[in-house]
Amino acid sequence: MKIENLLNQIRKETDDFDHFFGNSFQINIAYSPIETFSQRIKLIDKATEIEHQRLLNDEDSWAIDGLNKLGNKWIEFDFEYGKEMLFNAIQYDLAYSKSKKISVYNAKALHNLIMTDYTKENTYIYSNYNKSPWERKGYSGNNLTNDWTFDIGIVLINSNKLTFNYFLSED
Repeated sequence: MKIENLLNQIRKETDDFDHFFGNSFQINIAYSPIETFSQRIKLIDKATEIEHQRLLNDEDSWAIDGLNKLGNKWIEFDFEYGKEMLFNAIQYDLAYSKSKKISVYNAKALHNLIMTDYTKENTYIYSNYNKSPWERKGYSGNNLTNDWTFDIGIVLINSNKLTFNYFLSED
């Protein structure tokens, strides 16, 4: 099952995703080199470009003109820390960090699906933030979009796939 299928299924079964803005998509990167930081950043920039073009061509796009390539501004995180940051990004609002966007049940379902095939031993995790915004102090980030006040991107990479997740919010 692909991530989009789960999102669509959850949206059909519940209104839990009414305030869920962003996207999560995967790209097959088998046979692409990922040994160096530079190689991984090129893949992230390519994924950003693909989503940017999709958004520009989408007549139903929900108030986002596209994504910015961040190049070497992406910050790498430890697997467990990045995994927790992803769960928080799914469940909590970015602008109002204590406010839940969706139920724990649906957040876990989406998180588990996104994390399929990613392990501590085979995964690189990147974000446009230097620290989890849900820690409330001392974080900063680079703008992934020019359209939203708050945005966070969390990218997972292993030797077979790249999963690009981004979440948007306003205050």
